[in-house]
Amino acid sequence: MKSITKLTNINSVMFKPLSLVIIGIIVFLIYLKYNSIVVQQETIELNNKYYSFSEKYRTIKKRHPEVENITNLTDFYNLQTILSIKSPNPFDFLEKLFSLSNNPSIKIVNIDWYTEDTDFTDKKIILSTDIYIMYIGDKKNEHEAQQVLQDYVSSVRLLFPDYQVSYSIEYDHTTELLTTLTIPAKLTISKNIEGS
Repeated sequence: MKSITKLTNINSVMFKPLSLVIIGIIVFLIYLKYNSIVVQQETIELNNKYYSFSEKYRTIKKRHPEVENITNLTDFYNLQTILSIKSPNPFDFLEKLFSLSNNPSIKIVNIDWYTEDTDFTDKKIILSTDIYIMYIGDKKNEHEAQQVLQDYVSSVRLLFPDYQVSYSIEYDHTTELLTTLTIPAKLTISKNIEGS
């Protein structure tokens, strides 16, 4: 009985944890094998795409041997795509912006009109306008200044409902004099424009 009890204790102390460790190692090895199979499949798919694109490239090059550098064609295509995207006239936009019933406390300091994030495949660009405005008030009430800026941004949102409008107040550049409080802010108006 003593030897059976001793063997049972050895089994519970040594072999059960050892079997759990072995099962854990087996599960980990199965996980590693699964990951390597997934990576192999993704690599094969990428290789197939690369070879099909290479074949198309060689075919185009054979059809047009007079073209020395095929990348010039892609640059040309990209430029055509940019030109096909019809962007709105900035003058109409600015006329609408200045038609707002301006609060005398709000002054437009600078306007930047630009495009960004050109996506040639979808023929889309993001048209953005950064407007730098300044609140200049007689009172030193910062809460009132924030409310005036918020009202101005709300009226801009109503004027341009198809655009995304965001703004930020630049508190670091706030100037407080004896009779005036000046708070600069940046207002960004942007929209996705699609080409033909």
